[in-house]
Amino acid sequence: MPQKVSHTESELVIRTLYEIASEYDLGFEHQIKRILRLGLTRFNLEIGILSKIRGGKYTVVHQVSPETIPLADGVEFPLGDTYCSVTMKAEGPVGFEHVRNSSISAHPAYRAFGLEAYIGVPVRVKKEVYGTLNFSSPTPQPRAFTEIDIEALKLIAAWVGSELSRRQTESELVQAKEILQRQSHEDPLTHLYNRRGLEEKMIRLARRCTHFQTALAGIVIDVDDFKAVNDTFGHSVGDNVLVAISNAICRAVRPHDLCGRVGGDEFMVLLPDCPSSEARSIAERIRAATNELSIETGSTRVIPSVSLGVFEMPPDVTDVTEALAASCEPLQQAKQAGKNRVGSK
Repeated sequence: MPQKVSHTESELVIRTLYEIASEYDLGFEHQIKRILRLGLTRFNLEIGILSKIRGGKYTVVHQVSPETIPLADGVEFPLGDTYCSVTMKAEGPVGFEHVRNSSISAHPAYRAFGLEAYIGVPVRVKKEVYGTLNFSSPTPQPRAFTEIDIEALKLIAAWVGSELSRRQTESELVQAKEILQRQSHEDPLTHLYNRRGLEEKMIRLARRCTHFQTALAGIVIDVDDFKAVNDTFGHSVGDNVLVAISNAICRAVRPHDLCGRVGGDEFMVLLPDCPSSEARSIAERIRAATNELSIETGSTRVIPSVSLGVFEMPPDVTDVTEALAASCEPLQQAKQAGKNRVGSK
C-alpha cells in the first residue's frame, strides 16, 4: 500500500512538471513560481525559495511567501545565516520538521528568522551547484518528512536545474550568434563598421534617402603617408594611429552618422539627410580633430594628417567600390593640393 501511494504522489508531481514545462513561452519566472507553489502544497509549508549561492552570498532569485512575511526576489543574506548552509554542507536533501527540537536549534537562521520547518536540496546546473530549492515555515511541520517527500523534492530540483541549464544554453547561443553577427560587420581593430557592414547600411540609407528625396553624402578619409609610418615605426604604431584617427572621426561626426573602415588606411563616413555644404563642414572637423592627435612611439611622436573627399552618394549605389569611385575625384583634389585637405565636387 505505501508503494502505491508513493507511485501515485510521484505521478502527480511528474504530471504537474510536464504541465509547467509546456508553459515555456510564459517565461522562467512564471514557471518557477508554479514550481514553488507545487512544493508548498506538496510539503504543506508557507515559504518557497529558489536561491542562487556564490561564495558566501545567498540570493533569493524567486520566492513565494505570505504577505505577512517580509521577503522579496533579489534579497541577499550571508549564506551562513540561512538553513541552506546546512544543505550545502550536506551536498544533498536536508529536512527538519521542528528546528527547536533538532540538532540545528542554535543555527543563526533560527535566531534571526524563527523558521521551525525546513526542507531543501542543492540545485545543479551543468553539474555545478547553482543554489538551492527550499521550503520552510515559521510553524513546525506536524508530520515527519518521508522518503516520498525527499524523492519529490529531488525530482522538482532536477527539473529546475534542467530548465535553468536549457535557458542558459539558449542564452549562450543567442550571445554567440550576436557576437558572430557583430564580428562579421565590425572591424576588429577600430570597432567601426567593416566594409561589409558599412555596405549594408549604405544600400539601405541610399534607398531611404531616394524614397524621401533627401541627400545622402559621403566622406572618404585617407591617412596621409601611412606606409611611411608603418615602414619607419612598425605596424603596431601604425595600428595605434588608425585607432586614434577612428576615434577622432567618431568625435567629429553627428550622432546618427555611420563610420567605417573600408581599407587598410581608408575610412568612410555616411551622412544621411546632409547637404554638401554641411558635409564639407563635418569633413573639416574630422581633419582638424586628426591634426590634434599625437601618438607616442617611444622615441618620438607621430602627428598624423588625413586627406578627405566629400561626395554625393549615387542614388542607386550597390557597393562600397561604387561609392569609392564617386569619391575619387574630390579625394585626388585634396591629395594634389598638398594633402591634409578637404576636396569636394
